[in-house]
Amino acid sequence: MTKADKVTLCDNKELKTLRIAKMIVYLRSKIIEAWDDRGQVYYLFFYKDTFLTACKAKRLRIRSFIADAIKKGISLASPHPIIRKVVHSSQSYRTFEFKQLLKKLRQEFSPYEQAYILTFFESFIHKRELFEKIQEIYYDLRRNGQMFSSYQTSRILQEFAPKNKWARETANLISFSKYFSLYHKFSEQLLARDVIYGEKLLYEGRENRDFRERLEHSLLDDGLVMDAAVLAIEDFLAAPEVNRYKTLLERLQMVFSEEEVCEIVEDLYLQKPELPMLQNDLLERLLKLDRLEDAAKLIARREIPPAGLSEKALNAVGELILSGAGGMQYEKMNVFLAPLVFLDPEKAEKAIEKCVTYLLKEYDIDYVENWLEPIKEADPFLAIFQKIDCIKKYQDDPDKQLELGKIYYDLDLLELALNCFSWEMEMNEKNPEPVEWLAKLYKKMGMERESEAYLYLLENEQFYTKHP
Repeated sequence: MTKADKVTLCDNKELKTLRIAKMIVYLRSKIIEAWDDRGQVYYLFFYKDTFLTACKAKRLRIRSFIADAIKKGISLASPHPIIRKVVHSSQSYRTFEFKQLLKKLRQEFSPYEQAYILTFFESFIHKRELFEKIQEIYYDLRRNGQMFSSYQTSRILQEFAPKNKWARETANLISFSKYFSLYHKFSEQLLARDVIYGEKLLYEGRENRDFRERLEHSLLDDGLVMDAAVLAIEDFLAAPEVNRYKTLLERLQMVFSEEEVCEIVEDLYLQKPELPMLQNDLLERLLKLDRLEDAAKLIARREIPPAGLSEKALNAVGELILSGAGGMQYEKMNVFLAPLVFLDPEKAEKAIEKCVTYLLKEYDIDYVENWLEPIKEADPFLAIFQKIDCIKKYQDDPDKQLELGKIYYDLDLLELALNCFSWEMEMNEKNPEPVEWLAKLYKKMGMERESEAYLYLLENEQFYTKHP
């Protein structure tokens, strides 16, 4: 999650590769902010999930739709899977002239939606032109006898140009009076008849739990799963509760793959690293996807406390150690393995030995003994403690090198075992046992020629003669 998402844009017949900075989700719109290599900003507009056009940013009007979107919308930084669901890297997007945009809107959207969408472009198209086109839509609806749609459109004009006398008077015509009460406050009837305005009221009041849930369901009813997912992300980050997290995952799993959900959870974790539910879920997902090194780095870098991990996650830590994943900080694993002793003693003991093998290559025996203390408190009868005691006793005893070599061999410390068996063979040339162990050790090390040489010594009893 380091490289920004990119998009290809055809601007006046010139193809440009833009770096996406973020996506803003706001009132059924999605706005992509992207930059070219010269620092020019472009905004790509979508209504629901349909691409409309791209506009080159010059100056944003203070009270324009895009200014409100930047201030009040929900923003996702790039890279992000939700952005990639909206903007496809394999697809080329283009800027449309105003006439082309009008034609596109007429072909794909209802008159009311056309009027609403036109308000998106106040910072890029002259406001008078936009007003006149919305006004034309209003007159067409009136001529066709579509009174409610006419009233909806007049309300858009009034909000778009609140100081315009014609817009104010038209929205308050007596012929529309039967609709006035419908718009006084939110109601299910309002949402059913005017979903755009109804959702706007819900969005503005989304701090109210009932309003937020109703807005999510309205979006889902219209197939706007990603909008609902973004809303659920905002909701969870504002109040990280288990039920909200479950709702969020339900939304994500409707449209995203396991890999994409994991990436989104990872993004959430970077924002809220202290949350146990994210720590556990992200770790389990990384391991499920076989992203072992990322899982190891997560544990090492983020200082996840073992008390915050679920049983499943603790078991996953054991599996991670046994996998030999790169990036593991074995020095920190003892606090995770201590509770794992109670959950899965067999797995824990194997993982402990794996850590001890690494640590004995890097540190002295006293360090390893101290490292084992938290585990010893959990279970003082593990075999590893006897092995460590023997290593301490035997490491400076020339008569115990064979026994010491066997312990090292068992711990997969083959170089140390080699030194011990070689010493024993030199000191006790009539004893075939170190020769047998050397043959076995070299074979394990993949050194077949050396292994066969020691087997030859055994078969021909030549180990009885001390060689110079």
